[in-house]
Amino acid sequence: MTQPLEKLIRGVVGAIVLVVLFLVLSNWWGDFKTAAEAAKKASTDTSATPAPSTTPQGEGAKPAESTDATNGASAKDSAARETATQGSKGTIIVMIEGLNFREQADRGSKAIRALSKGEKVDLLETIDSWYQVKDKNGDIGWISSNPAYTKVAK
Repeated sequence: MTQPLEKLIRGVVGAIVLVVLFLVLSNWWGDFKTAAEAAKKASTDTSATPAPSTTPQGEGAKPAESTDATNGASAKDSAARETATQGSKGTIIVMIEGLNFREQADRGSKAIRALSKGEKVDLLETIDSWYQVKDKNGDIGWISSNPAYTKVAK
């Protein structure tokens, strides 16, 4: 009597494993298709916002920098410091979960933290494909301006 019971248990366990595998793969495929559709929609947008990249987490290409010969600081950093003291130019809404909030406008820069979907941050400056923003804690950092990842609130 134990052999038929063992066969039944093995069959049920095998079926459960297949169902779980199917659910994981279909969830992954759904996420992939949703991201692809959002990127396609954003790339056909004719607004002044730059077209999205396929780089994960919303990082675009590294912006060009010029160097100030007097102190070695980049013009981008000088402009960012000046803008940070001027105040908010609007609100940005994060459109994806886990968007990197970085120390610099550079995809190789250290991430301060990951922003949550729906989180709102204050826009301070726009440089190339990056927004300099201030979060609810008062921390200032950089996020991608890719419309698949962020949206300017009206």
